[in-house]
Amino acid sequence: MGDRVRDEVYNTLSNASYQPKMEKRLKIPLKDGEQVWKVIAKDKYIQHDDYTGFDATIYKKETKTKHGQEELIIAYRGTEPNRWYGNGRLRGKQMGIRRIMEQTNSWRSGQSQKVFQMELQDYFGKYTRKFNEMETISDNIKKAKHATENSLTLLLVSRGPKG
Repeated sequence: MGDRVRDEVYNTLSNASYQPKMEKRLKIPLKDGEQVWKVIAKDKYIQHDDYTGFDATIYKKETKTKHGQEELIIAYRGTEPNRWYGNGRLRGKQMGIRRIMEQTNSWRSGQSQKVFQMELQDYFGKYTRKFNEMETISDNIKKAKHATENSLTLLLVSRGPKG
C-alpha cells in the first residue's frame, strides 16, 4: 500500500465531514489493506464559524509515510441548501433568505396570486414606460422631419427661381 492518498480516501473523508455526529476515527478499507484517519485539532483551529458559515474537518492519518512524514487532509464542507447551520447572525440571515425564496416560489407559501399580481404590475409598468419612450421618439422624429422640410423650403425660397 503506497503513501499516496487515494480518491476513495478523499471521498470517504469528505462524506464523513457532512455527518452531524462525526466519527473520531475512520477505518477506510482499500483493495490492499486499510487506512485509518483521525479527526484532529478540534480546539486549535476554527473549523466551524456560525457567522460566515465556514465548515471544515481536519483529518490526520494514523501511520506516517515511509519517509516519516505525517499526512493531513482538510475536508471543506460545501453548501447544503436543505440544511441551516448555526444559531448566530448567520442563522437569522439564512432564515431571511429562506423566507424570500419561499415567497419567490410562492406556490408553496400560498401567496401565488399576490406575487403573480405584483409581477404582472411590474411587467405592465415596464411595458408602459417603453411604450411612452417609443411615442416620445416618434414625436421627435416627426418634429425633426418637419424642421428639415421647413429648412429646405426656406433655403430653396431664399435662392429664388433659377432661370
